Amino acid sequence: MQDRQMVACEEEHEIIYVLRKFGKRQTRENIARLQEFCRAHKADPTFAPHNRESFYRYLNGTGLLVRLEDAHAAVDSALLLDILNSVIGLYRSGENTITTAIVDLENQFNRLKARGASVSSPESMRLREMLDHALSSTENLVDQANVAINGMLANVEGEFRRIGQAIEEMVPPMVQDRVRAVNAEIERLASSVRDRAKRD
Repeated sequence: MQDRQMVACEEEHEIIYVLRKFGKRQTRENIARLQEFCRAHKADPTFAPHNRESFYRYLNGTGLLVRLEDAHAAVDSALLLDILNSVIGLYRSGENTITTAIVDLENQFNRLKARGASVSSPESMRLREMLDHALSSTENLVDQANVAINGMLANVEGEFRRIGQAIEEMVPPMVQDRVRAVNAEIERLASSVRDRAKRD
């Protein structure tokens, strides 16, 4: 039987390939657990011949896949929603509360960084970079005394829209409708801010 039709349980790159195929995180825990499943599969005569197709059938048929952490779980969906709700708070803030709203958003961002410190997926790293840049831009504009709040928020609107889109792509399907609803509210508030900025 050709090598590509087999899954070598002790070869980490083979195990990582299977994790990716099933949308699972490539963590040390997932790798070790899938290696354990792989060995159990090879020891089960009812799944002979023990090739790749048989292993995939074994994983699906035994329900073992639910014991592997999904890639979508790399970042807490509730935390991502908290970040978007903080953006809403920023848009709803007035002259006297803008600093508090920025601090709240920054606190959510710090929670994301703390929880996701071990997550190095391109999506998570990109989101952290986008949030870092958006916060810096917002704080810099607030420091400029001659910039009205509506104009300031209008200037960073595009950055927060991209953050919302990135989060929508990162969360699992069951959460996407909630994220879309929050993003729609952010867009409604942003449109109102744009209108006020034109009148300022």
